[in-house]
Amino acid sequence: MVLHNRIALFRAERTISRRELAEAVGVNNQTIGYLERGDYKPSLELAMKIAQHFGVSVEMLFSFQRFESIAIALETGGGRRVNVSGKTAWQKMDSLVRWSGVSDRVKRDMSNELETGRRHRPMRWVPLIPMACGAGLVVAAATTAMTPVMYAAVGPMVATMAAVSLNGPLGKPSIEDDEREAALRKDSFLFCFAILAFANMIGGPVLMLMAALNAWTTERIAGVAFALVVGNMAWLGALPTLYASWKSPRSSVAEE
Repeated sequence: MVLHNRIALFRAERTISRRELAEAVGVNNQTIGYLERGDYKPSLELAMKIAQHFGVSVEMLFSFQRFESIAIALETGGGRRVNVSGKTAWQKMDSLVRWSGVSDRVKRDMSNELETGRRHRPMRWVPLIPMACGAGLVVAAATTAMTPVMYAAVGPMVATMAAVSLNGPLGKPSIEDDEREAALRKDSFLFCFAILAFANMIGGPVLMLMAALNAWTTERIAGVAFALVVGNMAWLGALPTLYASWKSPRSSVAEE
């Protein structure tokens, strides 16, 4: 039976870090992380120590019934579900894939809602913008000569990519990762490198063949090379975030 808790909620309310709470109750700070995610059930002594530290009853911190999510409480507005027309474009896009259950699972496991104990929110749709622009730029450069408009479009695309990848695929510094988040971070980069390697292995010879058959000028080849560099940068910056935002952190070997 799953034991739900509000440790992260009380920590945030009192601006207490995991390390500070761990030192106060005499455990490792990773133990606090496991407790907050529900991966570890505390002993009665530890539960009472944590409750005493916050000055609340054990029942206020732990329950076998799921506590109401703060995000859901705000969204429903006291029981009234918000109208779809009031949702953002990204939320509407989430609704399109909600039938699969994937978006809800990822939102629960990777959101920064206080009850989950995680510190980042998935970015499921925004990374597609620089990726689509990067791929479009390469296709456009391969079919026609680079124009000033195409060069000008590179600036906003790179800026969007930089915003997506600012703090890495998980949207936070790697030093704050737990074991599952570290594994997800590594997997996201490995997946990105594999996709880019495959795409370049296939696309490179195709572009070389097109250059030979169509007798591209040096300027045209330089434009295609520029588009390839920018396209690879866009995918390298955005694809790990896209991968991490659609895949929940896997359990470590020890937990399995």
